[in-house]
Amino acid sequence: MKINWNPLSFAIAAALGLVGCGESQTIQPTTPPAKPEIVKAPDAPEPKPEATNAPLPVVEEKKPNPMVGVYEASMLNPGTNQSQPLNLELKKDNQFTAYPQNEANNKLQGTWKIDGTLLVCTGSTEGTRQKMTLKIDAKTFHLLSIDQDDTPLPLGQITPPGANKINFRKKP
Repeated sequence: MKINWNPLSFAIAAALGLVGCGESQTIQPTTPPAKPEIVKAPDAPEPKPEATNAPLPVVEEKKPNPMVGVYEASMLNPGTNQSQPLNLELKKDNQFTAYPQNEANNKLQGTWKIDGTLLVCTGSTEGTRQKMTLKIDAKTFHLLSIDQDDTPLPLGQITPPGANKINFRKKP
C-alpha cells in the first residue's frame, strides 16, 4: 500500500495554520497609543469626571492623647496655711511638669504613664533633686498619693480646708 503524502501534508499544514501551535508572539509598540483629543464646542458644558467604584484611600489620623493638657488643682501651702494652685502639665511625648505656685523654681519634671486606672507621674525636682511620684485616678483626676524618695506624704497636710480630696481640673 502506497500513501500519497501530498494531500495529507496539505491537510496537516492547514490544520496547524488554523489552530496554531505554541504561544502567540506579538510585538508591543514602544510608545503608548495617543489618546484622541477631545474638542468641545465653545458653548458645551464641562464633561463630568468618570465615576469609579474604587474605595477611597484610608488615611489614619493620629488623634491626640486625651490626657495631654494643662491641669490645675487647689492645695494647701503648709507654710502659709493658704490655698494655692498646684499645676500639672501632661505633654504628648509622655513628659510632665508639676509644681505648686510657691515652688515655681523647683518644678517636678519626668515621665507619665497610665498604669491600670492610675495616672502615674514619676520624676525629680529641678533644684532639690528629690525623686517624687504622683498617683492620680485616671478617670476622676483625684490625687491619690505623693511619694517623696519612696516615702508617702500625708495628703491631709496639703488638702485645703473643707475639701476631702485634691482634684485636678483640665484648663481650656
